[in-house]
Amino acid sequence: MKAETNNYIDQLSREIAKIRNKAILTLMLEHDLELNQVMEITLSDIDVHNKRITIKPAMASMPGYAKISHGTAAALANYLRVRSPSKEKKLFLSEGNSTMSSSLARAIEQKMFS
Repeated sequence: MKAETNNYIDQLSREIAKIRNKAILTLMLEHDLELNQVMEITLSDIDVHNKRITIKPAMASMPGYAKISHGTAAALANYLRVRSPSKEKKLFLSEGNSTMSSSLARAIEQKMFS
């Protein structure tokens, strides 16, 4: 029974990681952002309902708002539904403390360069 539970938890974790990675990739590709820039986005930077993101000076030469596509808004909404409850203000929770996990970096590199 314990093995089945562990198997289920592992499968669920992989599915959540896929949803998170899709949201990260869509933001990176749509707004020409680097991974480290996406990892700095906070929950308050995203407005899924109005389909826009706050662009900070560190992310672009012209800070302000940028529109996000319906697909990106949907990917972000899906991620927010499965995101673990946390007091963390960053949008994307990493598997480590404050650094992004190497598995996430590998998954994103694979998607972008394959």
